Amino acid sequence: MTRDLVTALRPLLTAEASADAYVSGAEPADLEQAVWLLLLERLDAHDPPHDPPDWLRRTVRTEARRTRRTARHEMPWAGDPVDTSRTGEGYPELLALA
Repeated sequence: MTRDLVTALRPLLTAEASADAYVSGAEPADLEQAVWLLLLERLDAHDPPHDPPDWLRRTVRTEARRTRRTARHEMPWAGDPVDTSRTGEGYPELLALA
């Protein structure tokens, strides 16, 4: 059943992830991977979705919203996070990086 389900849902997941990724700013492949993982976790728990296409659509949208919320709180680094001006005693982690 798992192989047939994956084969049947692949085109739908690709289309849904592509559409929702554009809106959320995520990569379609990242959304696909997250949804496949959630599906496999459900199947492993012996709790398959009753309506797989509907479950897939809802899950893609949920993951896209989660990605959008997470991205709002992330801040890019302004520069190099490692201060290479400090070397020597007291900073063994910098010596390890050198």
